[in-house]
Amino acid sequence: MGKNTSKIILHCVIFFISLLILVQIINHLYFNKVIEKRQIYRIENDFYLKLNEPNETSILIIGDSHAKDDANTHYINNSFNLAIGDPGGYILSYWYLRSVLEKANPRCALIEIDHSILNKRKYPEQTQIDNLWFWSKYASYKEISEATNNPLVDTYLKSKILFMGSGKLIEIYLNPRDLQVSEIYKGWTGNPANLSNVKNISEASQRYYKDLFEGDEKKPSRKGINYLLKILDLARKNNISIVLVNYPMSRDYMEILDKKGFNHAAYLESVFKELDNYTYTVLDYSRIYENKSEYFADIGHLNIGGSNIFSSRLKEELQNKTICYS
Repeated sequence: MGKNTSKIILHCVIFFISLLILVQIINHLYFNKVIEKRQIYRIENDFYLKLNEPNETSILIIGDSHAKDDANTHYINNSFNLAIGDPGGYILSYWYLRSVLEKANPRCALIEIDHSILNKRKYPEQTQIDNLWFWSKYASYKEISEATNNPLVDTYLKSKILFMGSGKLIEIYLNPRDLQVSEIYKGWTGNPANLSNVKNISEASQRYYKDLFEGDEKKPSRKGINYLLKILDLARKNNISIVLVNYPMSRDYMEILDKKGFNHAAYLESVFKELDNYTYTVLDYSRIYENKSEYFADIGHLNIGGSNIFSSRLKEELQNKTICYS
């Protein structure tokens, strides 16, 4: 081996060692400056602390951003909100619940069921999942790769190099709801915005619809249904009562779906046909606040005041029907 070749090899080794050290330094700084402030990280820590307190996790709230904003654990006794605002829907909920049930023993699960969490755009052929540093604790690299249809190497690197797989870089500093100063109570994060202050709600509704549903709203995602069934299997195996909750939507939200020919009842019925082998209760609140724009933060999510009122009603109904509470 010539001297030049030896030098090249030595330089390559030094370069890769330096690169690994640099990545570790950046990871450390990024974890301290960003990840420790992320809601998902803080909620996870809070949940495992609450496991030491009797009955504090006997009701688990599962879903996406609607459940996350709307189900206020201040008003629903003995509950913890594990809903996830990140892309991935029931895929993430399944991974989370599967791991949680190794340590927790809930008696009831409130599972979001609506066209938002089941729409096909939530489960594209190649699904983008944020915060791979977090989800790699709950699913294997192979499982994540297969569920998202992303290369295994790509999945691994993004989970190890934190700033690649966090889904949030500069945004963490621009979004006050995701900073440490935001309130988190047993997984619930309040949204202080007010839809009634929006000047052009119709235009906002059109944008919301186009971003989330246009062309894909009338049939639920097959992948979404499959992961919902996995969640229901977990619940049944662990003797957990299942409550399927359709959270409130604003009048503007429902009107635009009506104009597009979306049949809400038929959509849900097509989902329920897939669930014939399960026992569950359905609570449909989708239209209860159509004339209360002041209850909403935007056209699809309740604000703090709205979630207070709604969660009180939800708890009362659960008690009256002796669901989740004896």
